[in-house]
Amino acid sequence: MGQRVQGTLQKLSRQLIDDMVNEIVSRGRVASGDLKGSFKSDITENFLGIKSDVQYASNVDLGRMPGKFPNIDKLQRWIKIKFGSGPYPNTYGGRRPLKLKDITYLIGRKIATQGYPGINYVGKAFLNAESILTKELGDAYTLDLEEQLEKQIPNLK
Repeated sequence: MGQRVQGTLQKLSRQLIDDMVNEIVSRGRVASGDLKGSFKSDITENFLGIKSDVQYASNVDLGRMPGKFPNIDKLQRWIKIKFGSGPYPNTYGGRRPLKLKDITYLIGRKIATQGYPGINYVGKAFLNAESILTKELGDAYTLDLEEQLEKQIPNLK
């Protein structure tokens, strides 16, 4: 791979990661901060990969379908990070504050019955990077290819 393509892929990876993090933050999907700090790019040959080692990254991006009750330990960890250690205000019509086990059950039941929508942070980042993808990367590839051919075929010009 040529230097221009390599540099353009590095620029693209930085923009995609910045745009994904900005979308996550602007939509208020930050509790621990693990997700927004988890994105890493890997550029090999003519391929750009962006990875996250956070298990719930796809749930934030694509959402979660209704079905299974979420993991209680993970849900309670999220509740503590997002809302503190309790007691939790009762916005469900009761008079007494909610305990951790009560709010865990209520939130878990809602997730299990209704799911929740994703924020499509990957798709939005790709739309924002369209000019780099279509114009700059194509131009860089063309120039690198021309340079490579000039080296391989000395009398091209």
